[in-house]
Amino acid sequence: MGSRLKFAFAAAAMIYGAGAYAADAATPWVTPLKCGDAQARFTVSCSKAKSANERNSCKMPQKLEFLDQSGAVIKTVNLPVYAPGEQAKYKAAGTDQQMFAMTYSCVKLDGKDYFNIYYSANTGAEEFNEKENQFSASGEFVPPGKLRDRIGVADGENPDRNKDHHIKAASFN
Repeated sequence: MGSRLKFAFAAAAMIYGAGAYAADAATPWVTPLKCGDAQARFTVSCSKAKSANERNSCKMPQKLEFLDQSGAVIKTVNLPVYAPGEQAKYKAAGTDQQMFAMTYSCVKLDGKDYFNIYYSANTGAEEFNEKENQFSASGEFVPPGKLRDRIGVADGENPDRNKDHHIKAASFN
């Protein structure tokens, strides 16, 4: 395929939203997020898997941009966010650079909206293989445990534990 044709195909794929996977280069994947009146945009560079037996390949950094009502960026946060001293534990487990956002949910508590971002490293290092971050609608980081302790955590034994608070959930992949 000539270079002009490759460029034309990549440009057409981007314009028509088909995902610009031509030339197998990592491209920015952008996912809009909405929680109540709050808007945000998640971005990560990924390459689409070539077959059903493979996984999409993504690389750091990941970012979350909080938007005003007109869609202008008011705050940008690199993800994931670690509390003081927390990243060292993930680094020791070898998962700190593999912790990619998998899903987000909109959490409503005490009349306020929060974005909940769930990450997974898929490495099998059980204790440091997954993580969550919560942010206020304006992009302020909510310290670990502040919301989680109040709403509980859904798990295999209690899948509906927090259904009254999680208003919307969506996958990034």
